[in-house]
Amino acid sequence: MTTIADRPSRHDLKHPMVSSADEHAYDTTARALHWLVFGLLAAQVAIGWTMPHIRPGVAQEGLVDWHLSVGAASMLVVLVRLAWRIARPTPLAPMVRWERVLATLTHLLLYLLLIVIPVLGWAAAGFFGYTVRLFGFITLPALADHTMRWAHEAGDIHDLLTNVLLGVVGLHVLAALWHYFIRGDRVLQRMLPGVR
Repeated sequence: MTTIADRPSRHDLKHPMVSSADEHAYDTTARALHWLVFGLLAAQVAIGWTMPHIRPGVAQEGLVDWHLSVGAASMLVVLVRLAWRIARPTPLAPMVRWERVLATLTHLLLYLLLIVIPVLGWAAAGFFGYTVRLFGFITLPALADHTMRWAHEAGDIHDLLTNVLLGVVGLHVLAALWHYFIRGDRVLQRMLPGVR
């Protein structure tokens, strides 16, 4: 059965000299970190939608505790992913100028949101007296306490930016599908498992 990773693109058929996905594919570590971030984000959204609304008096237990722990892990993985991307840059895929500019801005916004949102949640956790633990047992220092009103506002901004993040992720996914189904190039294949 032919998979997305194996499928020849229209660019391959019409322009044999166009670089293949192999030349521009992310390495195994980058792809693993990308899909790990995606998995953690999906889990965090599911937890966030089903856990109790955080307010004074809500105990740090169950899904609330999971939300804090997964958020801390997500932030760490994103930082590692960003460091890896800087240390091991991947050749840019063949794209026209406007596509390249839009892709660059989208990636920058994704990284910014994926770092800022957990930090805001971390600060809000301190306001409510919660302890943030990485992987459930590494205690992180509080960024704020119950006397710091800005930390409560940070929680509201955290919620707002989460919706913005979901919109940007949706744009990112649509762009990948557009490259695959409309443009017929191999931009999507760069991040798929099994593409070298």
